[in-house]
Amino acid sequence: MVAKIIPNHASGFANICAYTIDREKAKIIHSEGIRLGSSQFIAEQLNMYANSNNRVKYPVGHIVLSFSKELNGKLSDNVQKFIAMDYLTKMNIKNTAFVIVAHSDKSNPHLHILYSKSDYNSQKINDSHSKLRSLKSVNELNIKYNLRTETINSPFTDSKSKYYIAKKEIKYAIQNAIYGKNKVNNWNDLQKLLSLKGIHIEFKIKGNSNEIQGVSFSKDGFRFKGSEVGCEFSFSKIEQTFQANKETSNSLNNNFPIITMESEYDKSKERSHSFSPFLDLASGIQLEQEDENQRKKRKRKFKY
Repeated sequence: MVAKIIPNHASGFANICAYTIDREKAKIIHSEGIRLGSSQFIAEQLNMYANSNNRVKYPVGHIVLSFSKELNGKLSDNVQKFIAMDYLTKMNIKNTAFVIVAHSDKSNPHLHILYSKSDYNSQKINDSHSKLRSLKSVNELNIKYNLRTETINSPFTDSKSKYYIAKKEIKYAIQNAIYGKNKVNNWNDLQKLLSLKGIHIEFKIKGNSNEIQGVSFSKDGFRFKGSEVGCEFSFSKIEQTFQANKETSNSLNNNFPIITMESEYDKSKERSHSFSPFLDLASGIQLEQEDENQRKKRKRKFKY
């Protein structure tokens, strides 16, 4: 079995309900939170839930679960229902209205799951990292229901799961290196940091020249262009980030000059020397006052 998360439907449930429900070999095998009827009636109910939270930009959820050709005619409606319900539970899609439609018009049986991304309490259902969570869920269900076959070879196999994981780890490592607390500002420092995480950098050279055109990152046997990891990780964009990091570092150094202990000592020494004449004069005045006091005492003594 493989799962495909369909991109956002901006037009609501009307068209997608008509496509999935009104087909010749389509059958609704399970639903929750709605009353069954025509595709238009079902779409109106799903739209009511979906539009209950205006902050959800794309409230229409659509997932397709496809089985191998070898299982055509071997999966009952109840089995498909249990597989779909298990998948929704693992994806944490709950407390919301949905409908599960089975299609048998192709050589491989498949299910369409239509659901509202706003639940019964008008709260948004979390769909972050949905592809990675879907891969994990599908692998677990394939083992649980023994759905694996020798011919299965799709973009959503274990190899593809490792592909996405490697890509994600590379992205986070680069982000921490060039945007983190201790920002690097050159390729050598970036390579040292990434190598600690098993990530290697490769440059693309233009023709027979030494001009660098692009950069790639590799990990666990998977290789990605910088722009594939993220639009901000192309060679030119990283170079711009390096330059910005250098300018930031220089401005910080200029705003906070280093004060050495030697210079402070010299300044204090100069200040002491500058006050020495005044100290000598004050000590001389004090001695003269002491001599005058002693003479007065002697005169008073002789009078008596």
